[in-house]
Amino acid sequence: MQKQMENMQKELEEKEVEASAGGGAVTAIVNGKKELLNIQIDESVVDPEDIEMLQDLVLAAVNEALRKAEDMVSSEMQKNYWRIKYTRSVNSRRNFNGAVCITYSKSHRTAI
Repeated sequence: MQKQMENMQKELEEKEVEASAGGGAVTAIVNGKKELLNIQIDESVVDPEDIEMLQDLVLAAVNEALRKAEDMVSSEMQKNYWRIKYTRSVNSRRNFNGAVCITYSKSHRTAI
């Protein structure tokens, strides 16, 4: 289970998410390790008289991309954790003939 979780973590680190602000004027791309990979800024929002607006757009895009990366990692980890746990649970319930035993109650077991 530990090895599967490590492999999944490596896969997630390579995935990328993208978020934008200002109607697409500023776009940030972040990976699963929450590293900022790229920022794209539309020339139309570069106004030397209003640097604060550009700074706000960059912050908004980067923070949204980081939030999306966190959500992606959290969602995938949770989804795969239960898949791995279920697989491990089924494998641990195999009897000596290789049949899976399903427990319906504490006193009754059925092999399938």
